[in-house]
Amino acid sequence: MVVVDGCGEGKFAKFTKPFQATCHAFISAKLAGTAQHSHLRAMPLMDRRNHLNSATQLLLAAVCGVPQQLLEDTKVLPQKGNLLRFPWYGKHGVGGAFVMGRCVYMSGHFFDRNNSVNGLKDDLSTLLLIAHEVGHLPHSARFPNNRLGQVQFIFWAAGIYVVSFLRNGGHWHRKAWIEQEADRGRWVLGKLITPLRATMERELLVPLRTNDVDAVNVWLIDRKALIAELHAAYPGWE
Repeated sequence: MVVVDGCGEGKFAKFTKPFQATCHAFISAKLAGTAQHSHLRAMPLMDRRNHLNSATQLLLAAVCGVPQQLLEDTKVLPQKGNLLRFPWYGKHGVGGAFVMGRCVYMSGHFFDRNNSVNGLKDDLSTLLLIAHEVGHLPHSARFPNNRLGQVQFIFWAAGIYVVSFLRNGGHWHRKAWIEQEADRGRWVLGKLITPLRATMERELLVPLRTNDVDAVNVWLIDRKALIAELHAAYPGWE
């Protein structure tokens, strides 16, 4: 789960924030099964079934350390993929996402290419957000991939966030250990692409969009030693 806009600001924010993601996920767990996903239009980095495409899976497995099977099983769906349209974020916020079961639910604008102002920026922000979210898949996979397992996961995660709130106050979300674990992929990927600002479109984003597994594999092989160094150096969510 990740909160990246101003949701929950106000007098009682420090009391309400630790429970926003939990409430969103709880109701979604009860209602997500009623939604139909076959009509949803896939965004770049995904196939027509709303799964991450093979090239993106390959990249995320390397930078996030998430088992390939979990990535293969996971769908990425817009908030309209569940009945109550979670996550709820303001129209003027940058949006966010959360993981439930084997689904990553994302703010709808990530899927709307018609509203894209800058394709490079949009695809990069999407990729970095997904790199964080799939880091939660091993946490969700501790529980059965069914309705009961989802509820168990919610209460387990809620306990972790509450303990973090008591220890860390306003930094409860970022300092929770499951968030520290989940952010590894986003941090490693961010370090890898920082030197590539001028060539990132050609070297990485185009192969990901076109599902060019061979090109992404070569890109990763060329950076294998650096990726290992970055994993060893990961300091946690800074």
